Amino acid sequence: MGLSYQPKAVTLAFKDGKPVTYKAQQVTYPTIKSKDLLAYASNAANVPLANIECCVQGLIEAIAYFCINGHRVVLPEVGGFYLGVKSKTVNLSENLKVTQAVQSVRLLFAAGTELRDMMTETPVESIRPSNGTEHTDFANTGSGTGGNTGGGNTGGGNGGNSGGNTGGGGLPGSGGEG
Repeated sequence: MGLSYQPKAVTLAFKDGKPVTYKAQQVTYPTIKSKDLLAYASNAANVPLANIECCVQGLIEAIAYFCINGHRVVLPEVGGFYLGVKSKTVNLSENLKVTQAVQSVRLLFAAGTELRDMMTETPVESIRPSNGTEHTDFANTGSGTGGNTGGGNTGGGNGGNSGGNTGGGGLPGSGGEG
């Protein structure tokens, strides 16, 4: 399973005659709710749902604790979480009062190498034109070689896109069934 795209008309207003060209726009599906994600993880890991829920809650609390205390939390397969601030500038450092200068604190995320590699290796499965027919000749544009044809995860550890589970094609309610 890979990404599907549909053509999107783009009017080139800066050119004479305002020609219309087309670009590929990703077909998006509904957001996966946490209960569905946790149920999928529970099934995939063959671990009771209550255990998965407790582990995820503990992980969230641990990430928050360490980020609030100035640490960057790195999950190698996923990426890093850290806090950043948006602040005002002042002319002299003596005039900087942190409580007045800091406008907001934000939790930031930077994708890790393994996650970025998985994303760049995601195959493009098809282009869906406006008339509803599907073209599958728009082959893999990522840097990877292949991917899973069964619709599962990318898996494979050090092997990149090789291996992984064949899966069932998506979570219930995600728009990616079968």
